[in-house]
Amino acid sequence: MAAAIEMGGSLQFYSGGIFSWQCRMQMNHVIIIIGYGTDGSTGLKYWMVSRRCRAGRVFFMRTSMG
Repeated sequence: MAAAIEMGGSLQFYSGGIFSWQCRMQMNHVIIIIGYGTDGSTGLKYWMVSRRCRAGRVFFMRTSMG
């Protein structure tokens, strides 16, 4: 499943963990939702997503479901 997010701000510096952001109306980046889960240590539910940067590299990250 594909989704749109606002790329910028703190997302540019994501390096691990479960990323959480506020919903905004400036959608400018496409991500692919590839799965979901619950973090074993915190109990937070997350989406596993894939995104591609301008250089063509593919990144995987976990984003909060809330």
